[in-house]
Amino acid sequence: MNDEPSQPPMNIAPSRAAGMQPNLPPRPDAAPPAAPAAPVSKAASGVSRFRFVLAMGIALLADTVGYPASELGIVVFDVAVGLVLALCLRGFRPEIIVACLIEAIPGVGLFPSWSLAVPALWARLKLGANAASSADSSRPR
Repeated sequence: MNDEPSQPPMNIAPSRAAGMQPNLPPRPDAAPPAAPAAPVSKAASGVSRFRFVLAMGIALLADTVGYPASELGIVVFDVAVGLVLALCLRGFRPEIIVACLIEAIPGVGLFPSWSLAVPALWARLKLGANAASSADSSRPR
């Protein structure tokens, strides 16, 4: 009979490279492959990139032109900017409401709150969309 100890057969899968390589199980200390980050889509945030660029331009213009209006205490200008941004971004968002309240306070309205509200909104929606897409991809099927 055969005196050599028997070894379990190795799984061998065909390889595209020249020659054959054994199909070994992954090492226990190896990290699983990371899923690529999903880009922000219009469906995920509800707002397209063009609308965010347009809203950022309006916010920069409002902070530049709105300086004399805030010194005179004209609140109508700030409310109008808030309405235009809400139309661009498809609805009132918390960042827009906070910026409108900040701009309505005399003296504090000199702070560029419109120019900070739009990127904050973009970041919140982008992180929310990425978190939602990673949660969807990590669900067991």
